[in-house]
Amino acid sequence: MIFIPKNKLPFYLIVPLTISLFSCKKELKYVNKEKPEVIINTNDVRFSQASINFVSDTVYVINTDLTILPDQTLKIAAGTLFKVNIGKAITVQPGGKIDAEGNANQPIIFTVNAFQGSPGGVVPNTGGATRTWKGLFINGNYSLSNDNSNSSGILSYVRIEFAGQASNNDDAVALLLKNVSKQTILNNIQVSYSETSAIKINGGNCNASNLLSYACLKSDIILENKYQGMLQNILCFKHPYFFAGGENAGLTIFQAQTFPIISNLTIIGPDNQKGYNVGTFNPGAIAVNISNQSKFNITNSAVLGYPSGALKFNNAPSYDALIAGESSLTNSLFHSNIADSIFYLDRDIQPPFTSNNLKTYVLKPEFKNAQVTASSEFALNNPYDYYDTNSPDPSPKVGSVLLQGANFGAAPFNNAFFKKVSYRGALGTGADNWLQGWTNFIPLQTNYNF
Repeated sequence: MIFIPKNKLPFYLIVPLTISLFSCKKELKYVNKEKPEVIINTNDVRFSQASINFVSDTVYVINTDLTILPDQTLKIAAGTLFKVNIGKAITVQPGGKIDAEGNANQPIIFTVNAFQGSPGGVVPNTGGATRTWKGLFINGNYSLSNDNSNSSGILSYVRIEFAGQASNNDDAVALLLKNVSKQTILNNIQVSYSETSAIKINGGNCNASNLLSYACLKSDIILENKYQGMLQNILCFKHPYFFAGGENAGLTIFQAQTFPIISNLTIIGPDNQKGYNVGTFNPGAIAVNISNQSKFNITNSAVLGYPSGALKFNNAPSYDALIAGESSLTNSLFHSNIADSIFYLDRDIQPPFTSNNLKTYVLKPEFKNAQVTASSEFALNNPYDYYDTNSPDPSPKVGSVLLQGANFGAAPFNNAFFKKVSYRGALGTGADNWLQGWTNFIPLQTNYNF
């Protein structure tokens, strides 16, 4: 049920940056709670058990920092709803596990516990009190020098909303995967309306597929600290009113020995939609930001709609790795609202190189990359209608250039992890549109058991 009562407008909507979310065709009323709610406090008896179980016939209000200790498992049934109080976190320590396996019809939902008619919100640049919870932090025991690591469990068909509380902590993020191993199962995860960044993978070698970051204030995906894993079907999708700009990218890869392998990445920026440069927003953001000696392999991807550029290198070692063939970028399409800065080298790299050198290299015929003049050439169905129940729809239309051209023939993309699809970018059509059924682009309007 979707509702926004007229007499209960939440604070985060009464700000100068607010857009109209009140286009419902009929007035909707409160209903009685569908499920009982249980408040989880510090002294909850579950916390002393080896298996901490939560079931879907109850809604859980998390009123304490919930920590899963080594040799404990957090077990969550499909369809379970958590409403986490502002400022609280859910943390899995090294040696602990989370077993959160939802499905397309019954996703597991972590959202903020807010007053009736106000399921949380991000208030950029107001300086006011936060309205988010801290996030879900999963810590594994992977070591790059000695991979005798264990699984940290499973996250599948999970939504994380209104998390990522801003702080001075480097790990302020909605979903943290730190030193998590490839034994861990990670797929079909949506993070939306984070006050900071959406997903950070810090170290480890975990693999993941079907990841969605939507309307998050800062970077969508951060890969750092020697992370070396494989990712497929990654959608980073900015909302123009909830975007800090600046160095906050769709994808950030940095630090020495960080070396991800990525196929089917789509990054969609605000694309000059109304709101992206309102007030103090900085429109100077780059879709893919490479720095600090990191390396990468990226293929079959699409980048569009960022204000100032599609691909940026912040330091010489990362750029040197690309032109030496240690990194690779193939079968991908690039667009920016400022065409002259689609490919950008930081001034610290110059001379002897220029941004034009980067452009010339990336667009070599053998790499099968292309520069796209207008974002409309990607032919997406309905990417910028943010407020209807069935919208937005960033999937490609029939006939889109994205529905062909993928290539998995060479290493490392011939690895069995990668599903050998025909489409480029994160989404295909039909069964290959993995957003269907379990995602939610309008959590601001969703009735979470009120």
